[in-house]
Amino acid sequence: MDNKIKDKEAVIISKDYRLLKKLVTANPHNESLERLRGKLQLVKPAPDDADTADLVTLNSFVKVLDLHTNRTMEFKLVMPHAANASQRKFSILTPIGTALLGHNKGDSVAWTLQGGHREVTVLEVA
Repeated sequence: MDNKIKDKEAVIISKDYRLLKKLVTANPHNESLERLRGKLQLVKPAPDDADTADLVTLNSFVKVLDLHTNRTMEFKLVMPHAANASQRKFSILTPIGTALLGHNKGDSVAWTLQGGHREVTVLEVA
């Protein structure tokens, strides 16, 4: 996993941290889970009552701008069992889901995939 955080350290609310920690410890190892494990080691946990208005959390609706294609994309970040691409529900285990978790509106986030490099800016979080 290679997530470069341009603006600031990622923050994750404690309830999401606990839920995701259970997910990665209860499942066998694979690339997606390893990426999420790595992310959980880097994030700063915040109290459950922290202001999350502009924070990408589980169940957030997110609008991002792809800095390479100049296209916007909107989706909801969900747990793997709720993922559905046709409904624009992306799993936290997708590369973009893991990369964006814990970032705020205005943050630019980059990551590397087997097929190359991606970078987006978070435009909206609801």
